[in-house]
Amino acid sequence: MKSYKPILQIAIFISVLLLTVRIIYTGSISYLFLLWNLFLAYLPCLFSNMLLKTNTWNNSFPVKIMLIVLWLVFLPNAPYIVTDLFHLTNYSEVPLWFDLIMILFFAIAGLIFWLISIFQVFKYLFRQSGRNIHAVYFLLIIVLSSLGVYIGRYLRWNTWDLVINSPELFHDVLSRLIHPTENPEIYGMTIIFSLFLGFVYYVFQSFYLPKDE
Repeated sequence: MKSYKPILQIAIFISVLLLTVRIIYTGSISYLFLLWNLFLAYLPCLFSNMLLKTNTWNNSFPVKIMLIVLWLVFLPNAPYIVTDLFHLTNYSEVPLWFDLIMILFFAIAGLIFWLISIFQVFKYLFRQSGRNIHAVYFLLIIVLSSLGVYIGRYLRWNTWDLVINSPELFHDVLSRLIHPTENPEIYGMTIIFSLFLGFVYYVFQSFYLPKDE
């Protein structure tokens, strides 16, 4: 089983390199937000890694619950980078193909962060409940990740709004979910993006997730 770490390191290195070249060439920092998005994509990995270490830290149950909640809240930020492809435009200081490749590398890094964090949380949950409910966890996380991407991209809510504007956020989302005929896009994107993430997870699991980590 191959290790995913070199793939992640290469993706991050090339992402930052291409962004640096773009900034130097154009003098514009218009795509600097990709670095912030990549940092947000890393946070689920940070929380899931901390969760795996809670047994050695002898932490209490509330600490573990807090880490799982933080992980789940920040998880959609990782695959969200894929939708940064929406920023592509022909009216740019550099060729369209350059921006396309640059964003794709950021998106690949974000997806790998997402995959690793899910694998780490699954590993923790397997210790607690066994592998027989893997499909339930997997389906729930895939759908919530996809829904989170839709909420961030189209409804323009972000993670911090869960704390400072939670009533408005939940009202906005629930009002769309309970009226599917009036808001088909929320179901359409969630389903299609779930299929995409599910396929990516399946491929990554087949080749790059070592069972002994």
